[in-house]
Parts: sequence; structure tokens; C-alpha cells
Amino acid sequence: MRKGRHEFRKHKQTRVINPPEIVYKYATVATNQAILQSSKLRFQSPLKYNDPLDSQWDVGWSVSTVEARAQYCTILERALLRPETWPANADPESKAAMDSERSRIMALPTTERRDEVSKFVHDCSERRGPDRSFVERMLDLRRRLRVLCVCECDRSILMWSHYADEHCGIVLGFDTAALEEHWQRPLEPIKYHIDLPCLIDSKAWAESLVYGLPTPAMLGKEREWVLTKHMDWQYEREWRFVWTADRGTAGLYQDYEFPANSLLQIVIGCRTEPTAAKPLIRLARGIQPNVRCFRLSTHPSRFELIKSEIDDA
Repeated sequence: MRKGRHEFRKHKQTRVINPPEIVYKYATVATNQAILQSSKLRFQSPLKYNDPLDSQWDVGWSVSTVEARAQYCTILERALLRPETWPANADPESKAAMDSERSRIMALPTTERRDEVSKFVHDCSERRGPDRSFVERMLDLRRRLRVLCVCECDRSILMWSHYADEHCGIVLGFDTAALEEHWQRPLEPIKYHIDLPCLIDSKAWAESLVYGLPTPAMLGKEREWVLTKHMDWQYEREWRFVWTADRGTAGLYQDYEFPANSLLQIVIGCRTEPTAAKPLIRLARGIQPNVRCFRLSTHPSRFELIKSEIDDA
């Protein structure tokens, strides 16, 4: 679960955006009761998300465009007609197959060669498809991703409406630094975009297909898969802890203990019944006696929530 301490320290020193000092977890009373009883937070696969595009879009979309197909055809034709351009680490079987095809075409009358080259390239491009092993790896990675989603704000009207039982739930506030140190994982911001990020170099992908090379990596941008969402979600002001479970790990989630000193606040919704909130406050104080307790109320003259500290459960 943990990163190497050196790698984690390096990330903290070089990150451009520092996370908020406190992050908030919105949930129902029942979910927060389970969290406080176990002192654990749930990290789940994106397959459990309500957004079918969140970390579930096809990372190989850029190799399926018209431009990518044209690039593939260019590389394929060059490989067919210019054997000296083949890389030294090319797959011997792929090279032998191409040598055989080249010999067949070169044996044709000159007037027929151009058409045969075009037909060969066209037929290959029609059969060009995603590398099955790559697709399977991405499906397995998606299942093994473990993500904890938190928010930098505890008074988001929409977040309370969508994730905290329509303002009848509870929000827990955690010390970011304490969580990072305990898990040796960085808290990272979500980026909101209109378009999908390009994670794969289409030229490198085409060359891997033509020359039988290993499938290229995702441009060092693997984390963008799980840290990029559509602009419609910008209101969430979301941050995430992200890591990947070991191969062979079963299930779609794992629960990890949080340190007692990381629990800083418990925030009661403006519609939360006091009888439902009191047991959670007692549980929170059992973990962290100095936890601060707040209740939200609606502002009398603005679309806004007011946060007021309370002394007793």
C-alpha cells in the first residue's frame, strides 16, 4: 500500500499545487458511523463510481482516430518498402512476415505493385485493432485501482445534497499532512477538462504494431486516467488519494485505518437529527478527544451555509 519514503518525499517537494490543510469526507450518518467505529476509510475501484466516464474512459482513444490510422498506414508502408528502416529490436517473426510480403509484391509486374502495396496497407489498417493484452491490463488496472475521494470545502450545498443524504448526513474533516504521512501517499487534485487527455503516443503505438514491439507506456501520464474528470464536476473541488492494489487482489474496495490525530472535525448537516448526530460525536471523541464539532445552518439572506462550533454533543 505504501510508496517508498524517498519517492513520497520527492513528490511532496516537487508538486506544483499544495493540498488544503484539511480535507472533508461527505457521507450519510450510517456510513460515517461505520467509519468512526472502525477508524477506517474506504478506498474503492472506479467501477463503483456514479460517473461512467470517471477513470473508465478508453485510454486508447487517441490511437483510433482518423489521424492515427493515417499515421499507421504511413509507417506500415515504409516498413514494407524500406527494410533498412526496421529497428534493431523488432520482432523477428514480424520482420520475416513483412520480408515475405515484400518479396511477393516485388515479384509482380511493375504496373501492379503500387496497387498491391495500397491493398496490403488498406487490409492491414482494417484489421488494426487494440492490443488484447493491453486492453486486459487496463481492465485489470481499473479494477485494482483504490481511490479515496475527499473535498477541500465543508459547506458545498451540492456536495451535501448529493453525498450527505440531502443535508441529513455528516462530514468528517481530516488533517491532510497526517493522512499523507501515515499512508506515505500524496493527496492529488482532480483536473477538470472538456476533452479527454491524450495518454498514448499514437506514433509509438503504430510502430509497436508494425514492428512487433512492446506496447508503449502511457506517456508517463497514467495517473491522469484517475485524476481527470469532466468540467461538470468542478463544483466538487475534489482531491484524491490513489494507489493500485497488488495483482490478484480480490474485490472492488479496501478499508484502511486512518491515524487518530488526523481526525480534526465533525460537521453536522443543517437537517441532521440531533439524536443521530450525538452518537457519532461520541465516537469521534473516542478516537480524538480534541476533535472540534460544528453544526451547519442556512443563511437568512444568502444561498449559503453557516458553520458554527458547538461545545457539547
